[in-house]
Amino acid sequence: MKQDISKSKIVLIDFHAAGHHPTYLKLFADALGDQLVAISAPQSEPEQAIPDTVTRLATFTPVWSRYWRCRGKAAFVSIERFFFLARVLRQFERAANTQIDRVVFACLYDGEFRGSAIWKFVWKWDWSALYLHPVFDSDGEPSLRGWMKLASLRRVALLDETRAEVLSLKAGKPFVRMPDAVFPCSSESEMRMRLRALKGDRFGVILTGFLHPQKGVVEFLDLVDRLDSSRFFFALVGAIHFPDYEPQDQERLLLFSQEAENGFAYFQRVIREEVLNGLIEECDVVFAAYRDWKFSSNTVGKASVFRKPLLVTAGELMGDRVERFRLGLAIPEGDVAAMESALITIRESTVSKTVRADWEGYLEEHSVEAFSRAVSEMVE
Repeated sequence: MKQDISKSKIVLIDFHAAGHHPTYLKLFADALGDQLVAISAPQSEPEQAIPDTVTRLATFTPVWSRYWRCRGKAAFVSIERFFFLARVLRQFERAANTQIDRVVFACLYDGEFRGSAIWKFVWKWDWSALYLHPVFDSDGEPSLRGWMKLASLRRVALLDETRAEVLSLKAGKPFVRMPDAVFPCSSESEMRMRLRALKGDRFGVILTGFLHPQKGVVEFLDLVDRLDSSRFFFALVGAIHFPDYEPQDQERLLLFSQEAENGFAYFQRVIREEVLNGLIEECDVVFAAYRDWKFSSNTVGKASVFRKPLLVTAGELMGDRVERFRLGLAIPEGDVAAMESALITIRESTVSKTVRADWEGYLEEHSVEAFSRAVSEMVE
């Protein structure tokens, strides 16, 4: 007899609170509705996802595995995490006098699920997960991982519609195509007003998110130096870990943040999503020409909400989506001259109002409603 999933008791788990995690947490919580009975996730500020009726469970903090983590033994952290979660879930079932029907992981990174050959013995619940960044083999195909073979794993959601079928065949389990949805919110803020005043009537180019070198930050700085400062303005917004950069690039980043007359820098995480979205709305083009990036990014959704063309790297998922829906231009990876030419082209087409992007088509395919339908499929 098929279970009525509308009456299922579901626990939602996430191990992180920064970046895109609060957004996905809220998307999942809204989609699960009354089925959601408990959550284990770090508190995000501001807390935006969890109704008062949902029980807050303890979150994981490594204890004995810290020693092993320092020695590159990430599997020990994963094993300790799942022993901890199993204990917390059992305690909840006893206290609530109920039985959990499904555990949903709002975001799964492969490294956090290592050691499944051991922790599977204490894990009794059926589970599903959003697998955010698949691991790839040397041939460029997504790799079959050990945790995919667990009998308790029911369904996996993937933001990459081009590889869901491949992984489903490899794992012998259903892989759900999950849209990369965003909330269409923005707000006025002091940061946005400061950006607006500095930018003036110049063409604004913005790069946001965690500012790792893989996001094309060095190439972004090259564009700052190459493009006419009377016509172009650059905004670099997000948390940054300076030791990830070469010393000369660290110096360039500091100079940009302190002295650039054609730039705006904020090297911290913007906590409120509507504030970050307001900065995107204030600019004219979104820079997303990442390096070695095979994954989805909700940056495309944010740009589409505010009708901002994108500059992306050709040949991977983001580039394919931008070209398919005509959302901007895709250029060869790391080619600064091509980036410069593309930004000039985008500026000219924006000024002349000749952009023919299918914003509505992209947003329909990656809507909150489509996300909710995919979540329902995940928990079947």
